[in-house]
Amino acid sequence: MPDPLDCLDEREREWLRAIRRRSARRDRMVGATAALVVLIVAVQLLAPGEGPRLRPLAAATAAARPEEQAVADGRRALAAWGRFAVTNDLTVVRPWFWTNGPQFRQLSRQASLRARQRPLGPPAYHFVLTVARVAAPSPDYRVLSGQVRVSRPGEAVQTHRWNVWMRHDASPGGRWRLWTVARAIRGSGLARSPSDPVVVAAGDISPPHIGGQKQTSDLVLAIGPAAVLTLGDNQYPKGSLAHFRRYYHPTWGRFKAITKPTPGNHEYETPGADGYFRYFGAAARPAGKSYYSFDLGGWHLIALNSQIDRRLGSPQDRWLRKDLVGTRKRCILAYWHFPRFSSGAHEGGNPSVAPFWNALFLARADLVLTGHEHSYERFAPQGPGGRGTPQGIRQFVVGTGGAYITPFTAPKPNSQIRRSDTWGLLELTLHRGSYSWRFESEDGDVLDRGGPVACH
Repeated sequence: MPDPLDCLDEREREWLRAIRRRSARRDRMVGATAALVVLIVAVQLLAPGEGPRLRPLAAATAAARPEEQAVADGRRALAAWGRFAVTNDLTVVRPWFWTNGPQFRQLSRQASLRARQRPLGPPAYHFVLTVARVAAPSPDYRVLSGQVRVSRPGEAVQTHRWNVWMRHDASPGGRWRLWTVARAIRGSGLARSPSDPVVVAAGDISPPHIGGQKQTSDLVLAIGPAAVLTLGDNQYPKGSLAHFRRYYHPTWGRFKAITKPTPGNHEYETPGADGYFRYFGAAARPAGKSYYSFDLGGWHLIALNSQIDRRLGSPQDRWLRKDLVGTRKRCILAYWHFPRFSSGAHEGGNPSVAPFWNALFLARADLVLTGHEHSYERFAPQGPGGRGTPQGIRQFVVGTGGAYITPFTAPKPNSQIRRSDTWGLLELTLHRGSYSWRFESEDGDVLDRGGPVACH
């Protein structure tokens, strides 16, 4: 077991060694008391210099709320990171990072690359987290969203807008440990007020191996949305529960608690889409049906199931029309899997979902999001027959969640932009009375943007 004082720099170690030498001359009881004092002081030294000094971990864990403790442990982790940067010693960060997490693995790679170089040496970099806002996408995670100021004497100050993901250690006396750090994109959900929530959407997400879904899920973490809308074909090839747990869960499952899912045709290759419904549980049937609606900010959102009966007069069609009559929200967004219109070479547009479109058009809905075609396409507002009109619905096809990419055929009328060269996400900011959008590739490049556009 490593010495718990290994995370201190050399000057702190020498100071503690001197105390240990003096303590050794005393009797056992006095020596034990002195050692305890040393350990308490050592833990306090881990706290950044700015702000009130933190209490020892055990006492803080017992008394502080989870949000307070996550912030305290996050600051300790960042302080340890600053010491690692000048020592190249992974034992500095190991107590405060998840060693199987993406950020520790990245630091491990850095340590290997710098193994033959002489360490920079003290003083340490000073990582200061300021204006931290705490979000809780699940009971096991807390996200510290704010600015991290990195400074060291003689060097230019760096400022990062980061979402620092802390994951709780469930072992006895467990602390919050740093899982990953993601760039906070300006205008993202964590930085906005509840009246302007940000949602992200994509379909065709998870192949039966870890691939593109990892990159797009990391982008979701960077954006920090209020909700995640999945547009079907969440898990390939058949949406089995085993595959959901093995491939979807370590990636997009990281924000399962804020996911509002819809199924696709691949989920139904398992009879009754059993894997999908068992994995998402109540979120897949919040009112006992596989189609549902909810309000977010000034918007009414409707999740539909394009894999079951969707004909005019079907139970789902009747429910949709009743739901649209009942909402008092001006702005309406609906999403499902099969696109009504598409320039994609896989199957293109699907007229079987026309009843959805007809009902939404009559209710003056604003947006429809779909997947199925493994590409990104944005349409101008159009009516049920595909005729462009300012009173029409704007459709986004976002089948870029992580599965293989497919090409386009000739552009359909009203198609405004098409991308079939990257995975990515649609990010929507749902203002009161309008919306804005960005399509971002898996590496964070903004490839399409627009708005604000007023709701009907």
